Amino acid sequence: MTIRWTAVLGAAALAAGTGCASLGGGSGSQAKSDTTAAQGAAGQQFQNAADAQKAAQEEQLKAEKADQEVAGAQKALAEAHAKARGQHAKAETAQANAHQLAQGATQQAHQEQQHASTAMQRETSDQQKLQESRDSWRDQKTISGRVVEASNSTLRLRSLSQGDMNLSLSDATALRVNGQSAKSEQILPGDEVRASYQMVDGKPTAVRVDVRSRGATSTSSSTSSPADSSSGSSSSGSTGTSTDTTTPSTTTTPTDSSTGTQPTPR
Repeated sequence: MTIRWTAVLGAAALAAGTGCASLGGGSGSQAKSDTTAAQGAAGQQFQNAADAQKAAQEEQLKAEKADQEVAGAQKALAEAHAKARGQHAKAETAQANAHQLAQGATQQAHQEQQHASTAMQRETSDQQKLQESRDSWRDQKTISGRVVEASNSTLRLRSLSQGDMNLSLSDATALRVNGQSAKSEQILPGDEVRASYQMVDGKPTAVRVDVRSRGATSTSSSTSSPADSSSGSSSSGSTGTSTDTTTPSTTTTPTDSSTGTQPTPR
């Protein structure tokens, strides 16, 4: 705008000078022509200057706008950088939490695996014990010894090879005394016993018990008369009295057919 007003003022001054020159007469025609040309050139220069100034102002406006755009872009870039840094921080925190959770899950899985392994071992051990218990139920063992104590449900034996043992007696136990079926009341301390048994609930339970009473042992070791041997009764021995309660039967002493006399008992 300053250049434009300067050009206008210059043109006005030039026009005034031209008017004055025309008043001077015809001799100034050449000077007038030169002045007009100079004024035209000057006006053109002023116009060019004004146009250049206008273009400069326009470029200045564009530059300012570009600076504003750059400032806006820089601001947006700074905000984007800040947002990116915040997002990176969140990502690192999430990764740390995920790592901790993974470690916790790994430890938990390891503990669960140990518990499962322990439970499996315990189950295997229980199955083995159950199988051993079943096997022990099927397997029969034997023991030989003397009676230490006897009752309706238990028979305590003393064996030279197996030591003392308590045998449980049940209704299914086959009990024989001197080859005859008997009851537990007929078994006395000191009697010789041979028994077969099975393990039931961890306890030896008698399956079969064969008893040879002390009275039967002393009877077999002593001398008996023909009448005693035929009657099946036992007499008192050197080691004790007979436990056989059978009443001896009365028999007739046989006679010698050749002499007609009765033989003397030995």
